[in-house]
Amino acid sequence: MRNPILPAALIVLSLVLAAFAWYQHQEIQRLETELAQATPEQLQLAAAPETQPLAQKVDELQRQLKQAQADAEEARQATASPEPAPITNRQTEDDSNMLKDMADLVRDNPAMNEMVTTQQRATLEYMYRNLADGYNFTPEEKAYFYDLLLARQMQRVNFGLMAMRGSMTDEERQAAIAEVEAADQQLRSEMEAFLNNDTDWQRFERFENTLGIRSELDSFSKSVAGSEPLSADVYEQLVDTIQQERERYPFSHNFDQGGDGGMDLSQLNETAINEHIDELRQSNAIIQNAVASYLTPAQLAAFRQNQEQMLTMQAASLRMAAQMFARQSNEQQ
Repeated sequence: MRNPILPAALIVLSLVLAAFAWYQHQEIQRLETELAQATPEQLQLAAAPETQPLAQKVDELQRQLKQAQADAEEARQATASPEPAPITNRQTEDDSNMLKDMADLVRDNPAMNEMVTTQQRATLEYMYRNLADGYNFTPEEKAYFYDLLLARQMQRVNFGLMAMRGSMTDEERQAAIAEVEAADQQLRSEMEAFLNNDTDWQRFERFENTLGIRSELDSFSKSVAGSEPLSADVYEQLVDTIQQERERYPFSHNFDQGGDGGMDLSQLNETAINEHIDELRQSNAIIQNAVASYLTPAQLAAFRQNQEQMLTMQAASLRMAAQMFARQSNEQQ
């Protein structure tokens, strides 16, 4: 069974980065408005010493966010190089501190917490929109459908935030993983009862099992929609081909699955990540040959370009995950 722990951690990391940037943007706009309307006395009060620690913390978080963006760009460029760029202890420590600050902000700030929940629901509604539309739900049924998905997703988000804070012991991590797995089982049980139809349930299971592939194909299908759109049948055929070829390929590392103890943190190192990206590129070449028989030349060219872009994103995401979990992994050894 596919382990959702690592993908969930990556999702929450990118989510909080985006939410934090948006929150800062909103705060800056609010402060600019207040400054424009402030009296000299109010401006003098705003400069009082007790306000300085908060301002310094915001400045520091901004600096760390810019550094994280620079590190992500450096990691993206490194994917094209045969020489792995090792993750330094200082880099890992700085990134871990920034992630901890962001996780604390989400935990302690009700506005940020609500924003994360709202963003997660919007993300789920986008990711599952085609499946939900195919069920012909009433508005109430569709809302309940997404309520079920959101309950599981927020459990994954909670795990991701705990991982970002970097304060979990091995026992706490195992307990958190068990909670995520329990939430997944509860979702499956409640969703099967809600759909109350073997055909609808099988459709849901297939969609969930191929959700990662469908996410990869999202930008590709959009890129050809205006000129040579994919038919529904060709799209599903493409999903099947990718799933089959991915399952056939003998990957040396599978970062989405683990044994009874969950994912193996020791695999998250630069050498293994580079090997995995190289193997994904080889697997992509096999897939491209397989789909060439039913994609048009223009569609195939766009598909190849999309897969290369996805490789860059996957490499950056795995490196980010390695930085997130490196400190915990070292403490457990």
